[in-house]
Amino acid sequence: MSPARITLATALSLLAMPCLGFGVFGMLASFEPPGSWGFFAFYAVLDLGILAAAVLFWRWALSPARVPGTCARCGYPIQTITAERCPECGTKIPRIDP
Repeated sequence: MSPARITLATALSLLAMPCLGFGVFGMLASFEPPGSWGFFAFYAVLDLGILAAAVLFWRWALSPARVPGTCARCGYPIQTITAERCPECGTKIPRIDP
């Protein structure tokens, strides 16, 4: 979790918010005739895509940074472990043979 990642996710989320207002909410507020359901479906899918992107940005921003010598999944230090799997989470530890 780094401040730069959180700042980037915040900026991207703030940039995406106006797009949500022009989507389904804008379509409902415009009182379009019932024949325009194709546009409504398009904007609904667009809004769901924007929300999914925001969730992915925040998952990335809040995920722990990968530190060398730690488990890729849980961050447990694995430099001195001789086992095949991480004792904390059970993830297989990749070994590089000399």
